[in-house]
Amino acid sequence: MKRLKKNKLRKAHRGHREKSSQLCSRNHRADTSRAPIRAHSDLSAPAILIYRSEYDYLSRFILDYPDIETGGQAYGFFTDKGVFVVVYAIGPGPQTNHQVTFFHQDKEYLLKVNHVLVKHGLQKIGEWHSHHQLGLTCPSGHDVNSVVSVMKKHHMASHLLCIGNVDHQGRSTLNAFTFSEDSGYRAQLAPWKVIDMESPYRPMIDNCPELAGVLCHPRTRAACHGHNFLAMDSGTKPDYRDDYWLNNKANNQVLKQIIDYLADFGEECSVTPMIDSNGIVHLTIQRGGERMEVIFGRNFPYEAPLISFPDGSDMTLEWEYNGSIYGSFVDCYNKFALAKNNNQYMYNLK
Repeated sequence: MKRLKKNKLRKAHRGHREKSSQLCSRNHRADTSRAPIRAHSDLSAPAILIYRSEYDYLSRFILDYPDIETGGQAYGFFTDKGVFVVVYAIGPGPQTNHQVTFFHQDKEYLLKVNHVLVKHGLQKIGEWHSHHQLGLTCPSGHDVNSVVSVMKKHHMASHLLCIGNVDHQGRSTLNAFTFSEDSGYRAQLAPWKVIDMESPYRPMIDNCPELAGVLCHPRTRAACHGHNFLAMDSGTKPDYRDDYWLNNKANNQVLKQIIDYLADFGEECSVTPMIDSNGIVHLTIQRGGERMEVIFGRNFPYEAPLISFPDGSDMTLEWEYNGSIYGSFVDCYNKFALAKNNNQYMYNLK
C-alpha cells in the first residue's frame, strides 16, 4: 500500500491533531489500552442502522485513497425514535479536490445525484470523509464547526458525520458521530448496527436511467474492515483480541447474566451492549433521565471495570475478583449503587 513520507505525514498529522485537540484530549488516561475511542462529548449515541451493502461500499471508497482525504454523503431516513438509517451512500465525484488534510466534494456531481435521490424519497442525513493514515478517529475542530454551521443555517435538528481511516494493516475503519440540537451540537460517538443484506435502494439507484454514466463507484473491489464501533446485536461478528475475556464462549453467557442483572436493578432500566473500535465492550445504562456506561477493559476481569458519566468523567469501581466474574461484578456493583445513593454518582442526562 502506498504511504506518505514520514515527515510529510507527521506534519499533516500534527496540524490536524491541533485542530481536534479539544475533542480528543479531555480525559487522557495512563492506560490507553483500556480507553475507548470517544468524541469526548457525551456517552455513546443510539446505534446507526446501515445496510451491509453501504457499510462495505464506504470501506471500499476509504481504501481507494490510502494517503489523501476523500469523502461523500449518506442518504436515508429516521425511525420514529429518531434513529439514523443509512440506505444509500455516495463517494467523491470526478472533480473532487483530494488533499492530505481536506477534501472538497464535486458540487455539480452532488447536485445531480442529490436531485435523483430526493425524487426517490431519500434525504441527505449526513456526510463522511476519511482521515486516511492520520490516525484521527474523531472529528477535527474544523469538522465540528462546519457541521454545526450547516445545521444552524438550515435549521437541522440532527446530522450524521462519519470519520474514516486506513489502519496499519491496510483495513478501513469508520466511526459515526451524531450531532443534535438536544445535545447542544456536541459530537456523540454512535455504534453501527449492520443490517446484513443489500439495501433495496442500491440496485434501484445504481440502475436509474437519470444517473447512467454519472455515478462514481469505488475502484477497490472488496471491503476490508478493521475495528469499528459496533452494536453487539449487529450482523457483524465481534472481533475480539485473543486474550479478551469474551473470546471465551462461556463468558458470553456471563455477560448476558450481567446485562440481565443490570436491567433488573431498579425500574425502567435499559442496558445496551456495544463494542468499540478497540474491541472493548461497553454497557450503556439508561434509567429514566440518568445515564452512564460500564466499560470492560482489555484486562478485565483481573482489573476493575470502568464507569463513565455523561460529563466525560470516569471512575474505577472497587473490585475484588474472587474467581467468579458474575459474582464479583454483583458484589462490586452493589457497593457502587450504595455509594451512588449517598454521593449521587449517577449524573442526570442533559
